[in-house]
Amino acid sequence: TQRAAFTLDMTLASRFTLSQETLRTLERVQQPMQFTGFYSPAYLYVREIDDQVLRLYETETDGLIRRVYIDPEEQPAIAQSFNVSEPAQVFLSYLDDNGEIIPGTTSRVPRGDNIEREATNAISRLLIAGSITVYFETSLGERDPLDDSSEGMSGINNGIRESGLITQPLNLVTLADSGG
Repeated sequence: TQRAAFTLDMTLASRFTLSQETLRTLERVQQPMQFTGFYSPAYLYVREIDDQVLRLYETETDGLIRRVYIDPEEQPAIAQSFNVSEPAQVFLSYLDDNGEIIPGTTSRVPRGDNIEREATNAISRLLIAGSITVYFETSLGERDPLDDSSEGMSGINNGIRESGLITQPLNLVTLADSGG
């Protein structure tokens, strides 16, 4: 027992106990994942707060979800590869059998008031990534999801893609004309 780490929530509001929604989401995790947190030295207090919750994910999944923390000032090349743009930022990725991040599976965990909710939402998005396609109908002059001008919808398109969903323009008139 001297070397064992125990997790015990003694707060009245169960602040350090994962919600039932989170536990149901974690039951669906079958492949190793990693939270990669980037915290500059001035934001170590944020890392401590985040770690109190992210540690629960690691414990609940028996290490299937793990966490790694990186100082972006000490390792700027790694921070740049994740496109770190804030002094405290967390990402979620799938891992391969060697424990390496699988390229193309990394998504940002938005910063909000509730790290558990944001982390669970990120896991949910990663679990469905690549399995749902959102089509933007463009045949009757609707805005193009790939157009990055002020008239286009590329911001919405990119936000949907960041969530792990696939997006495609769809011209129903052309599809009908071709017998599709």
